[in-house]
Amino acid sequence: MDEQALIDEAVAALTEYLALANEVENNGGHGWEEKLKPWWGSEELVESAAKHFTTLVDAGWRSDGKLPRSSRSRAPYPTPSRDGSR
Repeated sequence: MDEQALIDEAVAALTEYLALANEVENNGGHGWEEKLKPWWGSEELVESAAKHFTTLVDAGWRSDGKLPRSSRSRAPYPTPSRDGSR
């Protein structure tokens, strides 16, 4: 398999995992074991992620699938005086 094919395969797998994770989060964390646990390889990762999703379920957390939007304001730029100081 060439490098680009490996990259395409990884992108497709990540996209599928993120869609499943989003679905689980939109459902208050319910169903995380059956949907996400198969994606986690090491026991250390399983423990960490299980703690995360169990905490979500216990707290009643729910996502609407929307990303929070932040706003930025422009800070005024100080105008230097004639002698070069601010």
